[in-house]
Amino acid sequence: MNYTELKSIPEFKEIENNIKKKKRTLVYGLSGGQKSFLIANLIQNTDIKILFINNNHSSSEKVMDELKTYLGEDKVGLFPSNPLLPGEVDYRSKDLELQRIETLKGIIEGNLGVVVTQIQNLLEILPSKEILLEAQFKIKYNEDYPFSDIEEKLTELGYIRANLVEKRGDFSIRGSIVDIYPSVSINPIRIEFFGDTVESIRYFDLSSQRSRETIEEITIYPNTLNILNKDRKSKLINELKTLLESSKDIKIKQKITRDLERIENNLVFENLGQYSSIIYDGGVSLLDLLDEYVIVLDEPPFIKTELEGWEKDYRERLKHLIEKGEVTNIPLYFESDKIIHKLNKKNLLYLCLLLRTLGPFQVDDTVSLPFRQAPVFAGNIELFLKEVEKLVQEGYQVKIYYNNQETKENLTKEITERKILLGDGGKPGVYFNQGPLEEGFIFDKGKIACFVESQIYKRVRGKKGKGIQQGINITDISHLDIGDYVVHINHGIGIFKGIITLEVAGGKRDYIHVQYAGNDKLYIPTDQLHLLQKYVGGEGKEPKIYSLSGNEWLKTTQKAKKSIKNMAENLLYLYAKRQNTQGFQFSPDSHWQSQFEGTFPYTETEDQLTAIKEIKRDMEQPKPMDRLLCGDVGYGKTEVAMRAAMKAVLDGKQVAVLVPTTILAQQHYKTFKERFIDFPVNIDVFSRFRTKKQNEEGLLRLATGITDIAIGTHKLLQNNVVFKDLGLIIIDEEQRFGVAHKEKLKQLKVGVDVLTLTATPIPRTLHMSMLGIRDLSVIETPPEDRFPVQTYVLEYSDDIIITAIKREIERGGQVYFLYNRVQTIEMMANRLQSLLPDSRIAIAHGQMSENKLEKTMLEFLEGEHDILLSTTIIETGLDIPNVNTLIIYDADKFGLSQLYQLRGRVGRSNRIAYCYLTYQKDKVLTEVAQKRLQAIKEFTELGSGFKIAMRDLEIRGAGNILGVEQHGFIASIGFDLYCQLLEEAIAELKGQKKEEPLLEITLELPIDGFIPEKMMSKSLKIAFYRKISTANNLERLEEIEEELIDRFGELPIETVNLIDIARIKIMGQKLQVKSITAKSLGYLQKMGTSEYSVEIKFYPTGKITGKDLLEIYQNNRNINFTAKGHNLIIELKKVEKSELLGEIEKLFHQLFAVLN
Repeated sequence: MNYTELKSIPEFKEIENNIKKKKRTLVYGLSGGQKSFLIANLIQNTDIKILFINNNHSSSEKVMDELKTYLGEDKVGLFPSNPLLPGEVDYRSKDLELQRIETLKGIIEGNLGVVVTQIQNLLEILPSKEILLEAQFKIKYNEDYPFSDIEEKLTELGYIRANLVEKRGDFSIRGSIVDIYPSVSINPIRIEFFGDTVESIRYFDLSSQRSRETIEEITIYPNTLNILNKDRKSKLINELKTLLESSKDIKIKQKITRDLERIENNLVFENLGQYSSIIYDGGVSLLDLLDEYVIVLDEPPFIKTELEGWEKDYRERLKHLIEKGEVTNIPLYFESDKIIHKLNKKNLLYLCLLLRTLGPFQVDDTVSLPFRQAPVFAGNIELFLKEVEKLVQEGYQVKIYYNNQETKENLTKEITERKILLGDGGKPGVYFNQGPLEEGFIFDKGKIACFVESQIYKRVRGKKGKGIQQGINITDISHLDIGDYVVHINHGIGIFKGIITLEVAGGKRDYIHVQYAGNDKLYIPTDQLHLLQKYVGGEGKEPKIYSLSGNEWLKTTQKAKKSIKNMAENLLYLYAKRQNTQGFQFSPDSHWQSQFEGTFPYTETEDQLTAIKEIKRDMEQPKPMDRLLCGDVGYGKTEVAMRAAMKAVLDGKQVAVLVPTTILAQQHYKTFKERFIDFPVNIDVFSRFRTKKQNEEGLLRLATGITDIAIGTHKLLQNNVVFKDLGLIIIDEEQRFGVAHKEKLKQLKVGVDVLTLTATPIPRTLHMSMLGIRDLSVIETPPEDRFPVQTYVLEYSDDIIITAIKREIERGGQVYFLYNRVQTIEMMANRLQSLLPDSRIAIAHGQMSENKLEKTMLEFLEGEHDILLSTTIIETGLDIPNVNTLIIYDADKFGLSQLYQLRGRVGRSNRIAYCYLTYQKDKVLTEVAQKRLQAIKEFTELGSGFKIAMRDLEIRGAGNILGVEQHGFIASIGFDLYCQLLEEAIAELKGQKKEEPLLEITLELPIDGFIPEKMMSKSLKIAFYRKISTANNLERLEEIEEELIDRFGELPIETVNLIDIARIKIMGQKLQVKSITAKSLGYLQKMGTSEYSVEIKFYPTGKITGKDLLEIYQNNRNINFTAKGHNLIIELKKVEKSELLGEIEKLFHQLFAVLN
């Protein structure tokens, strides 16, 4: 897209000439998005590059989004701020650092036209361009690299060795294969070496870990901005040792000693950045890296104020950190005076709304560009079209920026019907462009008008974000640690003690060691791993350990089976009853429905679209719908529900939206009103916050059919509530309603379509088990513009918390402060008020009266308070997009899944959200609490910790759907076995033919068949053993073998044997072989040979006949065959040990041939 509109304007030419002459120019008359428009024109009409500097992160993001709309995604980079200083935090999310690295990559490669940042970031000490270039690790196909140096090189670049690559910054080395997830790559890569030569480079899939397309070369950029090669590391160690000797402060001495040990042992630690000035010989600033860029300062007086405030705050925090012994007196940042001095020597352009003095910044020329703001039409399309028509007639180019295709189509239709000219080649007329802009503008001098969708319609601005990096899928059994509980289908719950290699019948195999009650031990062969599951029954619950003797486990499973069968029968009965009940058959989608859906300002996720399709399909059936829609808060369930509501209203039916709390009623009422603003739909709310008169009038409108959509709490279930023609009930979080209300709901549901929403995630296994007895739709993918919440783990400090709260309030947001002690919550409120005297603080906890609590929450929702100081009552049911900072006091006292759910209260808009998980100063954490805080790291990166927390939430979700009694059975037998039994019960009740289990086969072969310890981690070994044990056909086994070779290179002989043994087992089971036993021919062994005879016994039901064997015998005289009773026996007379597996397989192929 070309932006040449300003090219011919004299003022633009003056700005352009001034830039060429390096005259520092103040351009005034600009606000908001007008500045982005000017920059886009400068980039496209000149050969300059721009560093755009403003005073806060929120406005930086807006500018970046607008510039990406104008110039394209790959031409604009953001260099974001780090809100916390080195030394203030134990752990911080990686996202912001990776974004910085990506922007630095764009600068080094010369791809970026514009870099956007905040003024304080110019004070940071960064590596020079030379160091950044040196840190690039370029790998090309068919070139040589010392394989033994790979680990050291990647460690220098900040990559962390792991057993399995799950997230950016991980690498693993397995034999001749190196897996890396580069810091700025979309996909992880797999490099296979032959000696020191690169044999192949290929992308691989993070979820399946399988290779994808091959590439010729890859450049690996650092995973940190603290790049320590050998020389810099050595220099840092020497400097710190000198500092250690000279320091007299005991705390500083302890700190330096601790850091030295970490550096010497190549341990990555959070606060290495405090030594940047030593690592980089004083370092450079961002200004030095962008030496050839034109510097654009946005509202310089505000920038100066922000810089002064930031520096004052920094000095106070630094003094506190030095007193605590968290940092030394080594400079952490450049002095602001030096940066201002540097700025004044640069090629500067100042952008301001008003003509004003610029303090320390020098001005050589001023230029006026009188833009004006575009009017806001708030859904009045007629008024908008008149304005467009007038502007086009006056010779304006009218640019309309839209978020989705439907909007463009609707507006194009209206414009062509009015015969308004569509633009072409820069001539007057209407032009459509896609992308998110903050606000429109009109520039009369250039005859340009720009309108944005959010101002044409009254709706939020759409935004395209990067979304969340998807993590690896985890099979529970594969992530077993010693001490974890496991469930054996036949023997019950025990404790996993590890993998042990035993020699049986002359061959070495791996066995899973499980300990039971009374010190009973069970060694499970890896080919029976399908009988073992990891016990998952909910966080913090310890299960009963069973004994190998007795029948207690059998009784437990039988009791569970009986209960599951009864529940399944009841569900099937209800399902069948619904299938035979007459309901209302809704019409296919009309033009109005399409228009309503077209006004959604975001891009729907695939899951949303699927759910919408499923719901509409149900509604268009003559039987009543009863569908459950599952998805996390903020994942778009309400939009799906509103589309269903619109469909019902368009067919003249009324909709009831039932919610468990008054706050949710108000939230939904506000959301529905905003969403339906452009459509003639009457919406009403019924709650205790309405006066008696308002409720009475509402009831009358409902009974007479004036109200289309009624939103309310259980008040909607009262006997005096009468609908004229109810067609759809939407229930939010049904499990939170009481028994009496649920009974009333049952009566209301008869013959009416029902859509139930729940924010508790539902396990996919349960979802699959319930197919055919419960209609479920699941939304698992977050919206496109959802960013991971930036998570920090740190010791509680008033200074840091005040800064975090102020930052949020200054950007117009609100804060949750979670303090889970009701007895002292008032004292904490007073403390916060004294620290933040201008902030509006509200208290909320479960011991308040229901009325007062709801009133407080509603006030917070309406923006009357800045900070909500509350207990864990915020854990469920609140969705306030304006709250984007969460502080959790004593985070170490919460469970993983609870922390995950609490953290989910923020990050529900397209702003970056922050979560501060604090623990008490100088507190010695318990081992469990330490592990928990450590595991929180996994959350933002969607690693295994995240999956474990999700698992616990899913079990809660299962309990919500299935009821309290079933939740108890899940805890007693484990979730996976529960799902297996449920699936079996449903299949049996439906009369589905049960798949006959394969007959067991015993193998006694003197062959070593296992995965060696050095080949992979224990957890991966278990994962592959499980895959092999559950493979029930040769094609699946071949896939597993290919995966092993793909991920681990050439397989060792023991693993080749393992696959061959599994192949023989699969073939043997299909042939109904009972056992295969190899016996040493001892008399020959004395002569130095290793020959064996092999006895193969068949089950009496086997299909092989004597006639078949005679046919084989003609071609293979090395066999004998006999019959003992009903058992047929084949004997291979003499086989060399190395040929045992091959000969058995060859015989089986011959048997299959004669059978076919």
